[in-house]
This record gives sequence, structure tokens and C-alpha cells, in this order.
Amino acid sequence: MKLAMAVPRDKEVTLGSMRVMRVLEVIDCCRAYASLVSSITLNPGAISFMVTKTHQVDSVVAHSASPKVSDARREDASASKERLEIGGHVPALDGVRGLAIVMVLVVHFIGDTQPGTFFEEALTQVTSYGAMGVDLFFVLSGFLITGILFDSRKKSAYFKNFYMRRVLRIFPLYYAVLLLALVGIPQIVHIEELNKAVEHQAWLWTYSANIFVALKGSFEALPVFSHFWSLAVEEQFYLVWPLVVFFCDGPRLKRVSLIVAAGALVLRFSMILAGVNDVAVYALTPGRLDGLAMGALLSIVVRDDPRTYRLARIANLTFVISATFIVLSFVLTRWVPGARPSLHEIRQTAFAGCFCSILLYSMSGPRFVRRFFQSRTMTFFGKYSYGLYVFHFLYCYFLLRYRTEYVVARLVGSHTLAIFIQAAVGIGVAVLISLISYNLFEKHFLKLKSKF
Repeated sequence: MKLAMAVPRDKEVTLGSMRVMRVLEVIDCCRAYASLVSSITLNPGAISFMVTKTHQVDSVVAHSASPKVSDARREDASASKERLEIGGHVPALDGVRGLAIVMVLVVHFIGDTQPGTFFEEALTQVTSYGAMGVDLFFVLSGFLITGILFDSRKKSAYFKNFYMRRVLRIFPLYYAVLLLALVGIPQIVHIEELNKAVEHQAWLWTYSANIFVALKGSFEALPVFSHFWSLAVEEQFYLVWPLVVFFCDGPRLKRVSLIVAAGALVLRFSMILAGVNDVAVYALTPGRLDGLAMGALLSIVVRDDPRTYRLARIANLTFVISATFIVLSFVLTRWVPGARPSLHEIRQTAFAGCFCSILLYSMSGPRFVRRFFQSRTMTFFGKYSYGLYVFHFLYCYFLLRYRTEYVVARLVGSHTLAIFIQAAVGIGVAVLISLISYNLFEKHFLKLKSKF
């Protein structure tokens, strides 16, 4: 039994035209060869003419036989000339920022919950790596801030413009939240955890939360606002890095970035050997400069030669090297348990390397990767990432402290389902608050950035 497949009329015409063209090409080839033979027979001295004509025939045959080869060569040539445009807004980087905040949301709403089954144990173990979203934020910040500074370092009002734009983006929401939570709410209701934060609020107003939790050796020392430690790290970085970029050309800035990244890793090793508490090793700015500096280095590398095929090669090489170190650190942790702290620090820097690769892939990687980072979902989360980060833990802290997923579990009959329901609702609330905050409050300050 034969299956008949209907072909649209226009496709039949196209196929017929292609066949006719092929027949004509073959006829031309035959005529050319016949002419050659006759010319040699009548005039043996026409051998030079034969060579020329043969090349013409070969080119016709090659063109008709393998058009895909020439197309591939043209595509390769155009790909080698394709350059990445990084001077303005790059949507893919919004997607990278979106990935970072999603990772943070996942670790707080799922990874930090109390597991009760083997599946939940595996789930929380995997999602706990969402904490690396902060490192992705650092790499991205180093990349973007260094690019902005480097491109404008010869312009007038270099420092003024940079700091005013940072102030307009960060300060309004940050200080509005502190004013509401530390001054307004305590006047209305007594919340023990919030009152404890009020006692140490000076550290928050001065962007020193990371120093305070490091001194106390515990993030619980600053309840509700402990996640502000990473905002403090970035602000402290902004105080110094503009001066570094101002006095460095491209090659020198790359060397400085490499030294700073390596120095951060060495510093963390030294702090571990000196018996410094884990929180200080993790949260103090000097020890977190590797991710920021690696992002800065990448920013200059991209500007040196923005050809996309070259950046893709750099991304591949960086990913392979970083992933190798990560795998080896896990293996060696099993074999040499005593080296776990040092291996953890190496793994942290290696993850920063992987995030550099992800950043490059988002702009110059395979099409499906670029589409993922430019998708509406990822760019949406990226656009509202600052508000999401600031708001989500202000109430997630209480969900985790009082293990409210068990209350939900009694209602739905499943603790696993309760974890997902609480996470979905919690993230949804964060999105809603961030949308309201951005559109009614933040964007009015953002409009002023154009003046600087």
C-alpha cells in the first residue's frame, strides 16, 4: 500500500525549476567538454586554452554539485567577522541577572526548608547550591560596573556620574525599606526578631552588615536583614574600584584583576589557617573579590576583541577548566576530609569561573542558550531582581524560623507538596511586591539617571 503525500503547488514549481536548472547545467558541461575535444583535434596548440576552459567547467560542476559547501564557508567567514555589541543595554545580561535571583529564591524558599524524606533531602541538597546565585551576582556586577567605568574613564565628571547613577539605583529602595522596617513598624507592633535588628541598625544604615555578621560569626546576629550582607559587599567594592579603573589602561587593569582575584583566594586560605570563623571568611569583602575581579577581567577581555567566535572559545576553555577544578574538589573532599575547608574555597573561585563562562554563553554561545537568557521569563526576573532580593527574605525569614511548611502540610496532607506550595506563594508575593515597588517608587528615581 503506497502513501500519497500532497505537495503544495508552489513547491512543485520550485522543485521543477530546480530540476530544469540542473539539466541545463549538465548540458552546458557536455558542450564545454565537446568544444575542448574538437579544439584539441583541430588545433593541437590549443592546450593552454584547454586548461583555462577546464577550470571553468570544474567551477561550474563544483558549484552545481556542492552549493552547501560554499554556503558553509560563507557562514564561517561571516561568523568570524561577527562582533558583540556591548556598549549599551544587553538583554541577555538581564537574563543572567534573572538566573541569579531565581537561584537565590530557590535556596531560601526550598533549600533552607527542613527535609523529612529521602526525596526532600535530595531536593534541599541540590537547591542549596542556589546560594551560588550571590556569586553570579558578583561576577555580573564586576563585569557591568567595570565596563561602565572603563568606557567612561576619559569623560568629564567620571566619578560624579558613576556614583550618582549608583545612588539613584540602589539607595531609594534600600533606605525606604530600612525606614519602614526599623522605624515605622516597631512603632506599631512588637516583633522580637525585628527589635533585635533595630538594636544593631547602625550597621545596616552604613552598609556594613557583612562586617557585623563577620564579627559575631553568625548571620542570625542580624535577623530579617542578614541577606543585606551581599549588598554591603557590592557597595564597599564601588567605593574603591572606580579609582582603580581610572588609573589603569586595559592591559594593566587585566593584570590588577588577576592579582585581586588570586589575592582573594589566598586571603581566604590565610583566614582559615588563622582560625577565623566561617562567616567572616564568607562575608567580608576582601575575601569575595575573586568573583567581582573575574567579572572585571572578563569585561576588558571582551572589549579587547569582541568577535563572538573568539568569545565562545574563551567561554568553552574557561568552563572546562573551572568544571574540572569543581569536580576534583568534590573528589578530593571524599579522599582528604581534612582539606575540606581549603577545597571549598577553591571550589568557590572555580564556580566564579563557570559563571564567567555562563555570562559569555549568554551573549555569544549557541542560539538556544542565547534565546534562554533573552526569554521573557528570564529578563523579567532580571529587571525586578533588586526588589526581589531586598523584599523576599524580609518575610521568608519568618517562614523558615517558624517552619510554616508543616502548617501547610497539615492542610494538604503532604510535606513535600507543602514545600512547593509555600515556595510558589512566597515567590509570587515577592514578585507582586517588587512590581508595585518598581512601578510606583523605583522607576521615578531611575528616570533621573539620564541626567548623569
